[in-house]
Amino acid sequence: MADLITHLCSVLLPASVCPLRWTGPMAIGVVLPDVLGRVPAMMVSSLVPTPGPALELALLSLDVFHMPAGILLGAALVGFFTASKDRVPMVVGLALGGMLHLLLDVAQFHHGSGYPLFFPFSLARYEVGMVGSETTVGWSGGLAVLTALAWWVRWKVRTWIVQRKKDG
Repeated sequence: MADLITHLCSVLLPASVCPLRWTGPMAIGVVLPDVLGRVPAMMVSSLVPTPGPALELALLSLDVFHMPAGILLGAALVGFFTASKDRVPMVVGLALGGMLHLLLDVAQFHHGSGYPLFFPFSLARYEVGMVGSETTVGWSGGLAVLTALAWWVRWKVRTWIVQRKKDG
């Protein structure tokens, strides 16, 4: 799985030229599949060396958040608790961020494990295998710097525009 920095940069870099209203939900959406679907299992496995069958089943059920159906369901559930004026950017942003996450993960090679993209209709697993799953870790530093630079340029341009309006 790509590291969280790479996933965040995959949203924040292009978002530097988009309306801010969508940036937060997309940034959250791009990390949620790992945070909800992977991190709990990693935490439990580090704390409980031999989890019982019930705990293993509970952790396995969290994998749904790393599938399109779970991402869409999760985005819809969050939307239910979001103020109506913010509901569309929240739900769409979370869903788009989650789908971007899957797109990046499917592009990786995971030793043949892949992702069940059509769950619950099919358990067939898919992956493109263009890059190794750990390759993106090496990219994260450069992507973080490039993303920070893009947001700095955005800030400078916006500051210049505001100043020009004041002077004009």
